[in-house]
Amino acid sequence: MEFVSVIASTARQYDHDILLVTEDEGAAGLRRVVGQQICDGLILMQVEDEDERLPVARTLNVPVLLIGIPRDPSGLVCIDADFEMAGEHCVRDLAAAGHSVISIIDWQPAVVNRHVNYVDRFMGGADAAAEALGVSVQHLPGGPDQATIADSVDKALAATQGVPAFIAPDRTVQDILRRALASRGLTPGVNVSIIGSATPTLAELQPIPLSTIDLRPAEVSRRAVKIICQLLEADSQGPHESLELVPTVITHRSSTLRPPHGT
Repeated sequence: MEFVSVIASTARQYDHDILLVTEDEGAAGLRRVVGQQICDGLILMQVEDEDERLPVARTLNVPVLLIGIPRDPSGLVCIDADFEMAGEHCVRDLAAAGHSVISIIDWQPAVVNRHVNYVDRFMGGADAAAEALGVSVQHLPGGPDQATIADSVDKALAATQGVPAFIAPDRTVQDILRRALASRGLTPGVNVSIIGSATPTLAELQPIPLSTIDLRPAEVSRRAVKIICQLLEADSQGPHESLELVPTVITHRSSTLRPPHGT
């Protein structure tokens, strides 16, 4: 809904309204709204690696834009956050703070099992940065339940010498992770570091304000609307092909140790 609200408000600036087609309609929903001529263009979200909507999207006579990147983006217009950069930034930031072992709590299984490639892109960026910097990254299961996160925390601590560090890109695990660390005597920003993903408001409301990797959903949404409106103004029918990655940034708050002065 973070994306949808920005898409709706930006579309109004271009004198367009949005029509929501629910995920369960799949490819049939695309054919319906285009066939009945009730839309000028399509923005597809929740894009999977092998998305059943894409063969249909490639044949439509209206502009189609994807928020997300499928396995084969040829003939498609795609935009997404630069998840590879996000993973790299998180590891580089924690390594600069002196951590030699960094634990990534994975997205929950419901996300991983959807086969969305932003998970692999994030992990690939993290692993590449770790190799370049000579630090260790361990990947541990995530989930919405306390037992899974507690087990991952214990495995992370057992494999860590020195001050532990965690990256939690899935928002659903962050409260559970914080409680699991607290029960083990670990305080973010004091004797453990955490980088998570949250809106600025939610990050500031944490008992210890959370350092975050900002995936910039609002900017991705604004750019998505701008691109598809440019295609509409050009009045050019497909296929179109482009790929834009929106850079990510880290916002430092109190949950991470900071590099020593002068480094």
